[in-house]
Amino acid sequence: MKKKLGVLAVATVLCLTGCASGPNLSDIQTNMEAEYMAGLLLKYDANNEDMLDYDRSILNPTPSPTVAPTAKPTSQAQQTAGADSASGQNSTPAEEVQNYVQLSDIQPVRDVSLHLSTYLTKQSYGSDYATVSASEGHKLLIVKFRLKNEGSTEIKANMMKKNMSYSLEVDGSAVGSPLMTILENDLQYFNERIPAGKSRESVLVFDVDSSVDVSKAAVSISDGSKTAQVTLQ
Repeated sequence: MKKKLGVLAVATVLCLTGCASGPNLSDIQTNMEAEYMAGLLLKYDANNEDMLDYDRSILNPTPSPTVAPTAKPTSQAQQTAGADSASGQNSTPAEEVQNYVQLSDIQPVRDVSLHLSTYLTKQSYGSDYATVSASEGHKLLIVKFRLKNEGSTEIKANMMKKNMSYSLEVDGSAVGSPLMTILENDLQYFNERIPAGKSRESVLVFDVDSSVDVSKAAVSISDGSKTAQVTLQ
């Protein structure tokens, strides 16, 4: 019986090694497979107790390791753009730096200079022609200026045609813009002739809370390109 099984095992091995369509195994793998087939046939022989024991996992070829793709490095510009996008920031040009100057450096009209005169607080201000009153719980801060003609001839100072802006700060905090009034000497709408070497008074009127300490106030005056900040003292 053993002889017949041995012949059958050899024939099986020859078939495996000679089959052109079988897998391309190494010599060691072929020998191991032959031993496995022989052991499979012999296990049915009751007198065979020494069947070959081995690790069958070696018959399965180990797959070749694959190389993980390497991420392409990004440029510094791309990294910066990505960081801005992630943080919700957009690339914007730098804000224009404000050019602060002395009040005397601002000439709203050619050969006309602007000077701080004084300031005062009241509940109402004006004349019989026009009066401004403070709102409830507030007071008026009246800041007076002088427009002086530095030239040798009479000048018409029309402030309405100029790109001027005014604002008030108290202790470093913005308070607001002056009231729009119909006062004859409101600086925002001043439009008078000034003789050579002479001055005319003008005012800005602010409506502020009664608790505001105006001694810590400052008025900013800008002609569009230059800004002067005048502290009230």
